Amino acid sequence: MELHGQLAGDALESAASYVQRSILKICEDSDLYYKLKYDPYQPDKVTISGLATGDYQPLTDLEIPEFVHGHLKPIPQELRDQLNSTQSICTMGLLPEIGRAYMTIDADLYVWNYEDSSDLAYFDGIPNTITKVAIAKPKAGVFQKHIHCLVIVATTKEIVLLGASFTVNNITVTDISCLPNDFRQADMYLLPDALFKVPIDDTTISDIIATSNGRIFFTEEEILYELDYQDKGWFSRRCRKINHSKSFISYFLPSVSLITGKEERLVRLCLDDTRHILYSLSENGSIQVYDLRADGNSIVKVASLSHGHIQELAAAECRSVDASFFADIVGISPVPYTQSRYLHLIATTRKGVRLFFSCFPPVPKNTYQVASKSSVMNWMVCPLLYFKIQIS
Repeated sequence: MELHGQLAGDALESAASYVQRSILKICEDSDLYYKLKYDPYQPDKVTISGLATGDYQPLTDLEIPEFVHGHLKPIPQELRDQLNSTQSICTMGLLPEIGRAYMTIDADLYVWNYEDSSDLAYFDGIPNTITKVAIAKPKAGVFQKHIHCLVIVATTKEIVLLGASFTVNNITVTDISCLPNDFRQADMYLLPDALFKVPIDDTTISDIIATSNGRIFFTEEEILYELDYQDKGWFSRRCRKINHSKSFISYFLPSVSLITGKEERLVRLCLDDTRHILYSLSENGSIQVYDLRADGNSIVKVASLSHGHIQELAAAECRSVDASFFADIVGISPVPYTQSRYLHLIATTRKGVRLFFSCFPPVPKNTYQVASKSSVMNWMVCPLLYFKIQIS
C-alpha cells in the first residue's frame, strides 16, 4: 500500500513537471521576443531582420491578401455640412476607450459613435482654439458616480476637464459596473460645465496620456507635467499641474541635446500600464523612461537615451545599411507584459525601421523564471540596454 502511494506521488509530480514545462513553452512561443530573429546560442546578441528575402514569407503561402478594404465610417452629416460652409482650424481623432471619434472646429468639440456615426455630442463652452483631446478614467472618490469618464481638452490657453456620462435606454447609470463593456452600446452625454481648468503658458500641448488609475500626463515644450486633481472636502476641489522634468534626479538624467546644449521639446508620450512605465520621445529622437513604481502612484525619471547614441549603436550593428535609416525616430510604442516579458519598447524611424528595446540586462536562459511585472527600478541595470532591429 505504501509503495502504491509512493508511485502515485511520483506520477503526480512528473505530471506537474510536464504541465509546468508545457506552460513555459507556450509562453515562449507566444512571446514577441522569440518571434523576432533569435539566436539561442547568443541570446544577448543584437539581431537584424528584414535585409534578406527569406525574412519575408510570401503572403500567398499564408492565404492572406496584401491589402484589405476596410469598412468606411462616415462623418455625421451635420458635421460635413458645417465643414463645407466654414473656414476653420479643424482636428480629428479617435477615443477608442469609449468607442468614439472626435472633431474640433476652432473652439467647438464634437464627439460621436464611430461604429454607426450616431450619438453626436456637442460642447461649445470653451473660449479658445482646441489643439488636443484625450480620455481619462476619473480618480476614485473625487466626482459623483454619474461621471463615468473625463474628456481632457487642451487649448491654446488652458487645459479643460469635462465630465461625461453614459446612459442605457435613456437612464443615467450611477453604478459603472452596470455599463456595457463596449461603450458603443451606450449613449454619451457631456456635462454642460467644466470640472476643472488649468492655464498653460501660451504653448502647444504636444501629447496627453492617462493611466489606468486616472493619472494624467502631458507635454508642454520640454517639460513633462502631471495634471493632478483632488477632492478637498466641503464642496471644494483643487487642480494643479506638477512639473516632473525638474525633479532632483532629472539633473543627473537630463533631456539635453549634445549638439545644441538645449533641452529638447517633448513630442510623444506612451505608457505601459502593465509594468507602470512611462516613456517620452523628444523632437530630436531621444527617449526618456519614467518609473511609476509598482502601485502606479509615483514617478521617477530613471533613464535617458539620446538619439545620437541610438543611431550609433544601430549603425554599428548594421554596417551594410545606410545610417540614415536609423535617423528621425518618429514614434514610440510600448510592448506590454502580455505580449512580451523581455521586450519593452518599439521605436519607429521615418524610413520604417523598427528598433525593439529592453530594459533588462542580456537575456537569461529562461526569462520566464526571472521576469515579472515589478517596478522598473527593481531590475533596470542600464537604460534600454538591448535591442533588436527590424528593417521593413
